[in-house]
Amino acid sequence: MKCAHILFNCVFTILLFLPAIVSAQYNADSPIEFSKRVADKIIRETSFEFQITQQKPSEAIQSIDFGFEFPGENSGVAYAISYINSKSECEIKLGISHASPLKVWLNDKSVYSSSDNIDKYSEIAYDIYSFPKEIVARLNSGENKIFVKSILGKKSNSVHLALLDQNNLIKNNLSFSLSPLNKKLETDQKWLLVGPFESHEVPSDNLLETVFPPENGFNNYYGKADPFLNWQLPKTRLIIKDVMKPEYSFQQHSYFEWHYSNGQTMLAFALLAQASKETRYLEHVKKYCMTTIKEYDYFRYQYYAMNEKTGFNYRIYRKSMLDDSSAPVLPFIELYNNGDLPESKFIIDIMADYISNGQTRLRDATLCRPEPEQNTIWADDLFMGVPFLLRYAKMTDNNKYFDDAGKQVINFFKYLFDEKLGISFHAWYDQKQKNSIAHWGRANGWMVWAVSEALLHLPKSNKAYNRILGIYKKQMEGLIRYQSKSGLWHQVLDEPDSYEETSCTAMFVIALSRGLRNGWLDQKYKENVLRAWEAIKTKIGPDGTVTGICQGTGIGDNLEFYLKRKTPPHDPRGLGAVITAGIEIQLLLDQNK
Repeated sequence: MKCAHILFNCVFTILLFLPAIVSAQYNADSPIEFSKRVADKIIRETSFEFQITQQKPSEAIQSIDFGFEFPGENSGVAYAISYINSKSECEIKLGISHASPLKVWLNDKSVYSSSDNIDKYSEIAYDIYSFPKEIVARLNSGENKIFVKSILGKKSNSVHLALLDQNNLIKNNLSFSLSPLNKKLETDQKWLLVGPFESHEVPSDNLLETVFPPENGFNNYYGKADPFLNWQLPKTRLIIKDVMKPEYSFQQHSYFEWHYSNGQTMLAFALLAQASKETRYLEHVKKYCMTTIKEYDYFRYQYYAMNEKTGFNYRIYRKSMLDDSSAPVLPFIELYNNGDLPESKFIIDIMADYISNGQTRLRDATLCRPEPEQNTIWADDLFMGVPFLLRYAKMTDNNKYFDDAGKQVINFFKYLFDEKLGISFHAWYDQKQKNSIAHWGRANGWMVWAVSEALLHLPKSNKAYNRILGIYKKQMEGLIRYQSKSGLWHQVLDEPDSYEETSCTAMFVIALSRGLRNGWLDQKYKENVLRAWEAIKTKIGPDGTVTGICQGTGIGDNLEFYLKRKTPPHDPRGLGAVITAGIEIQLLLDQNK
């Protein structure tokens, strides 16, 4: 009898607390908790710390700051020497910019001389540069001596050189080296310098043509009495860099640097704060944005004055593409439009000016890039541009930005959508009047995410709204055909042998969930989106690590390029999409309740 009483009490206790146990389990497995798990890992692996480190010479751009190496108001000239290694004879374009009169020799032949001040060059796309002076030159097979002469006497006296191909792309198969002078010289520097050589009898405007000892041949030192002039290595400079601890999952760049992937991730954090009612996510976004605002002036100085062209937040100053501008600024404008962070307005306006007046466009105003060839439309850029244009229209109460956003959606669809297969190509080459080869998964993801943003934020009275709604439905109908049995989509959508990829799946979940929740889609798609989410959950580890995200990817000219792309753990290019997908699924489930 006593045992029966004990058994009854145990059963009663279990039944009493069963709803709480089930509820706790439901909460742990709910989509919003998976989003929080991913976000919490990002918070743990974001240091918001900086450290002093040694500046290293750039491999792409050769920069010689004669004003820094020979400071003061010295008159006279200084020289620099290096060697270009080429495995074969070839023709190059030598890009040149300089802030003081300059002369250049290649293999002891004068190839350039100018007294102009043309100290402006720019990176117009990844590793593609525009220089104020570009001269054609031939390199021999082996070592090629390059020798430069600069007039001193100016505080700003930098020389910048680059080896370019006919499309102005950096020739990475060529390298600078000091080894022909001394193979045992242990340094990562690429140049030796000597100076100043002075001649008070020669007018300053004749110094460039005046012959000084180094022009007569390389000697270990110059002069017959003290002071002797020795060759020297460039002085060591210290710069400030962001801290990424070795235990962090992702090492390519920090989670708080100005980067398009971090922009969409912090936008997701802002949405997560609203959906979860947990302010710590919003505080993280504010800290992220304030770090850039607080350090803006210093890193601008480091970028321009110290020639640190790949340092922390360098993309905010480079502004050569939408990746650098309207995508990273998304969390700033999201906060600003919600009444937070008024200090960010100057950055938002700078990026708005770039997308409207600086970004490359086709004749019909479609956003495009100068890579891999002139006037190439990247599917990625629909997301890089449209969500910002929509928010800037609200910020400024100016419908022209709504109209631009609508135009981009319609034009991108016109150029990229494959009517036969029902999915989009990665790119359109306007010069060739043809599409690129692959229907890359994330390219399609960027597009449908951007289209769903347009339907959320574009006024229904806008002339483009109904057409965009039709585009959206056509995209969803096509994508469903390619969902795998697991629930995921493939790296190349119409290549079932390509690996299943997380970020594109998350982006499709965002677009599908929004369609179901807002009545843009028939409820028959619900099974697809829930199956996709269940598959994404398997890619989220207990500590929040997300796997299966394709690394940063350019436009490939063959399928093999896409099939071999790596999937680094917790790559930020898909984290914002995964977090947002969990939020959208949670909103969909809550609505159905």
